[in-house]
Amino acid sequence: TLKQTLTPSPPYKVLIAGAGPAGLLTAHAFLQHSRKHSPKPLYHIHIIDAKGDPRNSDSASSRSYSLGLNIRGQNAINYFDLDDEKKSLRGIWNTIKKEGVESDSFYLHIGQKLKLQIRKPIPKSQSSATSPPPTLLIPRYRLCAALLDTLDAATSISPSNESPSLEISFNTSLASVDLESRTAYFANDASEKYDLIIGSDGVNSPLRKQMTLPTAEGGHQPIVAEEILLPGQFKVMQQSPHPVALESDAVHAMESTDSTTNSSDRFNMFLIPAPGNSTCAILSWKGTDTPPALAEGSDPAVANSAIEKLFPQFGTSSPAALQQLLSQRPSEVRTVRCNRYHSSAGGALLLGDAAHSTGGALGQGANSALQDVVQLARCLEKCTLERSGEAEVDMPAVLKEFSSTQVAEGLALFQLLQLPPKGPSGLFYQFVQLLLGALINIPGVGRFFPKPTQIMLSQSLTSFSEIVHKNQFWINMATKNIRVIHYEPEQ
Repeated sequence: TLKQTLTPSPPYKVLIAGAGPAGLLTAHAFLQHSRKHSPKPLYHIHIIDAKGDPRNSDSASSRSYSLGLNIRGQNAINYFDLDDEKKSLRGIWNTIKKEGVESDSFYLHIGQKLKLQIRKPIPKSQSSATSPPPTLLIPRYRLCAALLDTLDAATSISPSNESPSLEISFNTSLASVDLESRTAYFANDASEKYDLIIGSDGVNSPLRKQMTLPTAEGGHQPIVAEEILLPGQFKVMQQSPHPVALESDAVHAMESTDSTTNSSDRFNMFLIPAPGNSTCAILSWKGTDTPPALAEGSDPAVANSAIEKLFPQFGTSSPAALQQLLSQRPSEVRTVRCNRYHSSAGGALLLGDAAHSTGGALGQGANSALQDVVQLARCLEKCTLERSGEAEVDMPAVLKEFSSTQVAEGLALFQLLQLPPKGPSGLFYQFVQLLLGALINIPGVGRFFPKPTQIMLSQSLTSFSEIVHKNQFWINMATKNIRVIHYEPEQ
């Protein structure tokens, strides 16, 4: 049985809002938990997403930006690849890996002449079984498509009476939630009762907004959630082929310093290799005014000239890439942090960007979201008891356990986003980080030096809380004027 639900017997209704990487991996978590603990389905899983199926070409273009899955994200996915006595699905990671590009190199371009290699592949002579794997760079829609394919496989490996049922509704957005009656309302005027609703629906999560509000009968205890709009905007462009003057297996951060261009016309580029000798180019700028050359409806020739002038090493943009760039509206970036990720009375849980967005600045958005799913799976296991041959899941305990662990991680990630401190101390911090980056690569003595913060984030499984602890001196300086938010359990 499942404690505190509307449904008297299995399968219990689990509604997942958001068919992004975290939402789809969450479905795997419930599928495997059910298969492990019950001969019959424990859950009916319904995933909804406002966009179309990413496996269709018409939907793929709207999910065109690329993600980097480092050791954290890869470890999270592999958590669900383990065999057990009831034949859990294998091959999730192998299916995903085929859709991306592995990379261990990162270049920083300052202006048109200065080029620094910030991250280098580990030499074979120094690599070992414990060395971090290369980052997998993968378009978001390809990652989601691969996860959908593995979900199809997961629900077909057992007879239908033994497999938890799975339903996926694309082009279906969550409009609001009644936490007291546990009813979800969709934008198409349909509604659905649930036992558990999981918000993996991103930074603008309707579920999170609902969880900040009190209910009429007062059973739900509102959470505190803070959203901050970060300065600047960006657009995405898919360029094919990859620029010939740039390494095709490396990420390139390109900063414009052209003094002959007005500051309002400048922008930066961040290039992420993609399959098929292509690249995902993210063009970003400060402020809310789009550089005229990149504005909607601008002349493609003018946009191409602006890119070539600021970044000649990028070369000529393809007509298709320019059309994509000039037909889209700029995107904004927000951070999100909350004092709690769940509502016991409302049977609701937040994870990923819906709970703790950093705006992508640290490169940990998808990775931390996938780690959330692993923690949820562990909480399900911890709070499941076998009685008289039946599995009993204490879902309020699952939600509480998840929040008590992951809120601390989410808030730590936000603190790390504040680095470096402002002013001269920030310049010194950056110098120390660059120095440590050089020292740890010295054969024989590198292991005696602490790793730079970015290395710990992207090439280790060290918890975010522990990384904050190691950088507490700098964190204190960087966050001294920032509002403090702590985990607050329900009363």
